[in-house]
Amino acid sequence: MFVISNNSRKEIIKAQKEINIMVQLILSLREENTSLKNQLNHVLLEVAKLTKAENAVEETQS
Repeated sequence: MFVISNNSRKEIIKAQKEINIMVQLILSLREENTSLKNQLNHVLLEVAKLTKAENAVEETQS
């Protein structure tokens, strides 16, 4: 059985809190990344629609 001193316990608790903060940050960044990917996909879809419409107009004018 291991004996953990009070100082070690405090260090472990401090490290656990820091790890928890890092995990929360990673999860937040993952959500933000997903949101940005979705926004980018939406913009790319709109660009594709506009390009298709522009090409159709050019074909009818030529």
